[in-house]
Amino acid sequence: MSELTAHESRETVYATFPVEPITDNEIALLVIESNAILAWAEQLVIVTPGDAKRTNDDMGAIKGIKARMRDKRAEYLDPITAAAKKVRVDFDEIMAPVDLADSTARTKIARYFADLEARRQEALRITQAASQLAVDTAALGEAAPPLVIDTIDVPSEAKAIRTDMATTGMRDNWKFEVVDFAALPDTYKMPDTSQLTAIARKHHDAKGVPGVRFYNEKTVVVR
Repeated sequence: MSELTAHESRETVYATFPVEPITDNEIALLVIESNAILAWAEQLVIVTPGDAKRTNDDMGAIKGIKARMRDKRAEYLDPITAAAKKVRVDFDEIMAPVDLADSTARTKIARYFADLEARRQEALRITQAASQLAVDTAALGEAAPPLVIDTIDVPSEAKAIRTDMATTGMRDNWKFEVVDFAALPDTYKMPDTSQLTAIARKHHDAKGVPGVRFYNEKTVVVR
């Protein structure tokens, strides 16, 4: 998308997509075929080799119906998906300046609040140290030299900035960091399923992993 200035404009492009596939005659016929073959599958009994061969033929028909349905689904969804992707990409570019302005302002206001809190903590530290010094001096009694302590104001914790336009403040946002994985309870340890699945498919049960059992759970395939 080319960059536009505030006074430039261009023609809006609209797209029309069919969104009711059930009204499609080809899909309606596929639905009829699907219901018929579902009724067959529910009554299916496989006992003899002949039953198995006839079932094999019908499963080939099921595979064909599913492939045609997937093709029709793609015919409906692919243009919508492509259009939605283009709109998302365009809006990412359109919103880039305001998103950057937002993140920049948030970073700077967060730094401002952090500075206020740092000053408050320092004032609190000084006040506490002065109080402790006064206690320690009093304990020395008459032997203690005269003590003069300048008091300072400890600012209250900054909560929010309020104006007619908005209210900005800091909100708790607790996160976590694992600092000792060995000490982590087993409940919170998640297996790497992607890597384990890759090992199972490539090495079967020839490559052992402590605590893992690799097994073969055969599934039906129709070619």
